[in-house]
Amino acid sequence: MCRRRRRRCERKQKRGCRAGALARLQKQPLRPPLCSLFITNARCLTNKMDELRLQTVTNNITKDSCILLITETWLHLSIPDSAIELTGYTAQHHDRTSDSGKSRGGGLCMYVNNNWCTNTVTVDKCRPIYLPREFTVVMITAVYIPPDANANSAIGHLHGSICSQQCTYPDAVHIIAGDFNHVDLKAVLPKFYQHVKCSTRGANMLDKVYSNIKLGYRARTLPHLGQSDPLPLLLIPAYAPLRKTAPTITKSVKIWPDGASQQLQDCFDRTNWDIFVHPDLEVFTDSVSVTLRTA
Repeated sequence: MCRRRRRRCERKQKRGCRAGALARLQKQPLRPPLCSLFITNARCLTNKMDELRLQTVTNNITKDSCILLITETWLHLSIPDSAIELTGYTAQHHDRTSDSGKSRGGGLCMYVNNNWCTNTVTVDKCRPIYLPREFTVVMITAVYIPPDANANSAIGHLHGSICSQQCTYPDAVHIIAGDFNHVDLKAVLPKFYQHVKCSTRGANMLDKVYSNIKLGYRARTLPHLGQSDPLPLLLIPAYAPLRKTAPTITKSVKIWPDGASQQLQDCFDRTNWDIFVHPDLEVFTDSVSVTLRTA
């Protein structure tokens, strides 16, 4: 028995079509409902810039990420900005200062993809080119807490800063990401959700991402960046905008039939307007009610 081979146009289901949050991100990498995040602990950024530049050109995961967040950059004031420039990205960094008490380590750097957002401001706000209408701005807080830091002091400082941002921008997306080491932000911000469920350094989960959006991200680990020990993380947006999840509302709108305007004009011409001129409020009310019922 010979079986007829169906043509491609007759197939109801497309073959080889991926599904899930990563597939949606690959279709529209720079128009996600939430910003995609690439997070890594560099342990000296300057000697990994060549590999980072190579990844932003050849690796679609890194190239299409909205935010590249680098902790432990080891940058200081004597390193010029030109040493960490990345084509197509705007760098916002906070370097180690002389009064930090440390001669090595520390430092934060955030690269913002110019195709996703072009108006970033340090320690303020970011309004992307595309953002769901239920959100106003995106607030991203980069965090690095050293292993020997006082946990209570670090939590108190973060709590004060984030609460101030929430009061100023209550309808914003608030994302707190970085290397937390031994600090758990859920102790003071229970309404924030932690999206990283996998270990990032050995058996420890030191890099974490918190946000005020439930089920907002899915985290996956990536290969090492250079000789850096911690595994980089890719945070894939899993949030569905309200326009896609809200139920469809059907409304009935009455429209005037043809000739209704002319009929209304004829009614006005035949109306005795003198009956509405009466000092007694009750008589006036009765006249109006009768006219409306008989119109």
